Amino acid sequence: MASKDRSGFQTATNPNTSNDSDDDADWIDRPEEGESVQGIILEKTENCGKFDSTLLKLRRTDSDEGERALMWSNNAIDDILNANDLGVGDEIIVEGVGSYQWEDTDGEMRDATSYEVLYR
Repeated sequence: MASKDRSGFQTATNPNTSNDSDDDADWIDRPEEGESVQGIILEKTENCGKFDSTLLKLRRTDSDEGERALMWSNNAIDDILNANDLGVGDEIIVEGVGSYQWEDTDGEMRDATSYEVLYR
């Protein structure tokens, strides 16, 4: 049985459930086919959120130059970033280069985007 005495304890902050930030970063979606996002990686935080995904914080260097953005990565993007040892300080372009369908565990067909990552 759990103890009811909570005196002397503080509530710990859970970094995986808060979308609030002191930062002025805006949330953006991963690009769709034919779209791209370009920016310098400011932070790369793995195993975040409901699906243990990687969260990328970018300083945009494209049309929204200078703005900070938060974008969820996915396994395909993570694989490319990790295979090329890309992280904080690297400038990347994440481009949606195609689309495909896949079947989820419930037998439902889902749409997805293929990505290419360029860097310098």
